[in-house]
Amino acid sequence: MSQADTRFAPSGDTLLLVIGAERIEWAVRAGARWRADCAGSEALEPGAGEALAGALGRLAVALPLAAMRVVVADNWLASATLPWSSVVERGVGLDGAARARLAAAGADVGGADTVRVDAAPFGAPRAVHAYPAALLALLNQTAARLDTPLASVLPLSVACWEYARRHGARAPAALAVQDAGLLMLARRADGAARHMADLLVRYAPQADADGPRQLHQLWQRQCLRDPQLAALEQVTLLDLAPDGAPPAAPFVAPVWDSGERAGPSRALQVAAGAPAHRLDALPQRSGLTPPRMAALALLALLALVTVAALLNAAQASRSAAMLRERLEATPARTSAAAPVLAWSRTELARVQAVNVAIRELNLPFPAILRALAPPPDLRVSVLSVTTAASQSAAQPSHVKLVAEAGSGAEMARYVAFLAERAPFTGAYLTEHEIDETSPGRPYRFTVEAAWKD
Repeated sequence: MSQADTRFAPSGDTLLLVIGAERIEWAVRAGARWRADCAGSEALEPGAGEALAGALGRLAVALPLAAMRVVVADNWLASATLPWSSVVERGVGLDGAARARLAAAGADVGGADTVRVDAAPFGAPRAVHAYPAALLALLNQTAARLDTPLASVLPLSVACWEYARRHGARAPAALAVQDAGLLMLARRADGAARHMADLLVRYAPQADADGPRQLHQLWQRQCLRDPQLAALEQVTLLDLAPDGAPPAAPFVAPVWDSGERAGPSRALQVAAGAPAHRLDALPQRSGLTPPRMAALALLALLALVTVAALLNAAQASRSAAMLRERLEATPARTSAAAPVLAWSRTELARVQAVNVAIRELNLPFPAILRALAPPPDLRVSVLSVTTAASQSAAQPSHVKLVAEAGSGAEMARYVAFLAERAPFTGAYLTEHEIDETSPGRPYRFTVEAAWKD
């Protein structure tokens, strides 16, 4: 590992750390300038957590750093694409749906792992990334040892996508990333020009010598699976190797920064420009400064005063109109007011209980059971159904069911199917587990659905 000298730099420097498939790289950036004396790299054993822990343990930077930002190659993470559904759009049960999608993709995601779901427009799929708890704990330990806050942890695919967006006229239709031991392919999400989807990650041990051929073979296989990709004339290629060969069609490489803006490596150059992102493993802090907060508070106060004035004016106009209508009305005689029945609290409770009982007797059980029946292409069995009538006709009723599915993907599809199935107005996954005692290890899950008469 090449070691930087230990001279202190001014406060405010940022440590950029890139964990690749076969190497770890780091450098210090002061504003828009790179510190040439504070950079290093070390080879990694692919997929070995002990080797990564050792490399991070040997990282020693005697600088008063302001923050530590990390970009991690996607082979250390788990990723999937979450199809759009009304459940996903409302955000109800989003974490459970994302974890079910990762499990269906073959990822082993634990309960302590961090799962992030990208934002996307209506109808567009969302990217899902899972960060292992052990990896985040190791990065937090390294940041604590270096006495600097851990500010960001992003996948390499996200950083490369944002770099390609900044260096092109718009988001690329498709993106290929080639690095030592790593090949990745992604395309632009349908209906979401700024978001990527269908990320494919492949570990390629011979990427240094055989990378172009492996990349072309991977692209040809994807074109056979998706004919829309074969129609693309250009595919943006980010080759993170310092001496990569010029790409062949349909791959086109962007112009890399040069001079003082260029980093010690292309991977660090990509990491330096990565903006705040929804898929970041760490919760993003608000960028509001005290002056901005004061200005927003003043604007909110002015808005409240304006709304109150408008409401008062509307109320005064409504009262004047009602008074005018009463004055213009000429009834022949005033009839005696009908006596008002005064219900006691006990009587009112009894009436409400009778109404609820009547609503439960009138529940359309045949229609509910027909709506719960899964499509023929889903291996889903409904085990039990529990209904709960609403207190009034204005409130939705609820049904709770326990079912079994052959896989996590079928479980997620069935929940999305119920959410859009009449008379249900919404459905969400409340819990699920894998039945280890049954053949085939089916998914047993509970779904709550709301419906209206």
